Amino acid sequence: MKGLLLVHKPLDITSHDVIDKLRKLEDIDKAGHIGTLDPTAEGLLGVLINKATKLSQFMQGLDKEYEIEVEFGRETDTLDQSGEVVNRGNVSEVEKQNLEQILSDFIGKQKQTPPKYSAIKVDGKKLYEYARSDKGVDIPTRDIEIYDLELLNFSNNENTTAKIKLECSSGTYTRSLVRDIGRKLGSFAVQTHLRRTQIGDFLLKDSHSIDEIRKLAADKKMKDILISPSDAVSHLPRVIIKEESEKFIKNGAPVRLKNLAQYYGHDSGEIVSICTKDSKLLAIGKFQHDLDVIKDPEQEVIKYKQVLA
Repeated sequence: MKGLLLVHKPLDITSHDVIDKLRKLEDIDKAGHIGTLDPTAEGLLGVLINKATKLSQFMQGLDKEYEIEVEFGRETDTLDQSGEVVNRGNVSEVEKQNLEQILSDFIGKQKQTPPKYSAIKVDGKKLYEYARSDKGVDIPTRDIEIYDLELLNFSNNENTTAKIKLECSSGTYTRSLVRDIGRKLGSFAVQTHLRRTQIGDFLLKDSHSIDEIRKLAADKKMKDILISPSDAVSHLPRVIIKEESEKFIKNGAPVRLKNLAQYYGHDSGEIVSICTKDSKLLAIGKFQHDLDVIKDPEQEVIKYKQVLA
């Protein structure tokens, strides 16, 4: 049994807690998530099971979608509601119209400064370790891209709050984005709730609670909800191996042009999934040459990055 499991992580537990719970289930020897969610966040957590854990490096960079709830007028040291308030600001200028304008300003490629309470390492030490010991450290910026920001709800009744839908590249810190939005509005803001709704093409609505997964495991029906390894990496271009070549590829033999049954004009350096005609994933590989210039059928064309078969 191997594949991708879509889990609905609840609030107040870590992503590692989810992995620990799954590892206790029968038939699961290995498990690893493909994108951390903070304890204060809930929503979609992708978990690779057993031999599919080998695919982790090829799935970490998938785009994400979130729903973020924000409260304006204050900022905490953790940038979410779990921290201590370090700044307060006026919310009189925070209105729906200017918030929508500010959101549009954030769309595109940009540099982002991660929160000081995060697991990013600087000189071998995690940022939150520096923060907890009150030691200063220069936080390196990272390249991110915001694809879309949509204001779903805005209220300035008792408190000034908003709900925002975010589509972004992997590595984007929603807490930092909320901080930057608040400051650009001339106030402060804090993330009060976060729900991840999508990873790549995988949706929260297709996920399962931990209790549901436990019941399915007890009934020997876990396989019914596992996404196959080949579908887990459907974002990668696919090459199909000729049926008579499958046994050689399974044994790690070089992938030559003559072994390919179906492929396109792949470029040198392109990462691809290597599959049988019935969509069983054998390996992940990297093209060594531009395929449109290769004429020799004996030419080795793909170097293995990871073998599953």
